[in-house]
Amino acid sequence: MFLSIQCTCDLTLLHLTPYHNQTNNNNDTNSYANEKLSHMGFDVITMDGEVERSTARDIVGDKTGLQGNYNPRELIPGVGEDGEDKTADTVRASAKQLLDDLGPQRLIANLGEGLGGKESPELVQVFIDTIHEYSEELIKKD
Repeated sequence: MFLSIQCTCDLTLLHLTPYHNQTNNNNDTNSYANEKLSHMGFDVITMDGEVERSTARDIVGDKTGLQGNYNPRELIPGVGEDGEDKTADTVRASAKQLLDDLGPQRLIANLGEGLGGKESPELVQVFIDTIHEYSEELIKKD
């Protein structure tokens, strides 16, 4: 469930996956342990696609960086599970939503589960470009 890695660059990472057997007072299973983890001295907590963004940033605040959790299925062309055709426009919108949810600071914006081989290189590039451009825009606003 939790994996701590000490990198040679002295950056301590923790991979967080939801712990569905426990809940906090708000019945939030996805972010049950995030607050306690943010006080344990980790520099970055990585999130897979199941971790709820709306509570993750609120809980860890500015104490801990977050990494993840963009859904790689957004990068596979064609109609997705949600019935929406995945295009450059849908990727831009979902990448901006990631930044709106988690903020551009103390964030490593990447995929929650990694690439599986079906993703469009063009849509991956749109994701990268959007993250760079929109995060710069948000930072300038602050």
